[in-house]
Amino acid sequence: MSNSKEILSLIRNLIKEKTGITYKENKDYFLELKLAPLLKKAKCAKIMDFYNLIKSLPFDDNLFKEFIDAITINETSFFRDGYPFDILRIHIFPRYIQEKKNKKIRIMSVPSSTGQEPYSIVMTALEVFPDIDRWDFKIVSGDISEYALFRAKQGRYRQIEVARGLNAYFLGKYFTKINDSEYEIKKDLKKYIEFHKINVLDKNAIIWKETYDIVFFRNIMIYFDLNTQKELLSRIKDVLKKDGYLFIGSSEVIIGISKLFKIEKIDRRVIYVNSK
Repeated sequence: MSNSKEILSLIRNLIKEKTGITYKENKDYFLELKLAPLLKKAKCAKIMDFYNLIKSLPFDDNLFKEFIDAITINETSFFRDGYPFDILRIHIFPRYIQEKKNKKIRIMSVPSSTGQEPYSIVMTALEVFPDIDRWDFKIVSGDISEYALFRAKQGRYRQIEVARGLNAYFLGKYFTKINDSEYEIKKDLKKYIEFHKINVLDKNAIIWKETYDIVFFRNIMIYFDLNTQKELLSRIKDVLKKDGYLFIGSSEVIIGISKLFKIEKIDRRVIYVNSK
């Protein structure tokens, strides 16, 4: 087989098989750009040679890990879209303080990407809970990309990254300046988050073994086909407690979500509630 379009179709199918991510044909140009450095590293003269190599590699092979890192999208920022964290701060967390007698809160934040979302949730909680260490507060987070996961655990960010979404107050209170261009999240914040390597399609992934009060499953559904979206929504419903909250991406439109979750508007923003 020599037609590059046919080979890219095989690679797209392989990506879907291994990660669930659907790459559309109109993204082939970007896919080729992402894979070009790996072809060079693997000393593959042709993309077909690379496909034949990569399809035979186990998931824990270093080159395969780099392949996954290359094709996953790690676009994120602190307090992305703003309103989910405002809703936590103004409505949900204060309600938990008043109503939760067992002082236990579990939150899923997937994908973690490089960590900005789960750290934003922790910072929000610390602003609201006067005695958070008297609570059993935990965020379960993770990503399929080992590079993203390493950076999330490290909690170190460049100047350009902290400038996206962080104001001077949060930067000064919750970060330590490492040098002129890098900041690190303070260690006290890291203890509230468990980071894991996660493939959301894996039914045995650790995220599906916990039950949650809140699920952040944002800006990920758009990369899956309709059947995969339905399957993932069903799993989320199973692990989300009654009256628990589901946040999805602000630009995500998911067919059938209203059949599984009750739509609730808070401050004119739509979130979803598991009415069971």
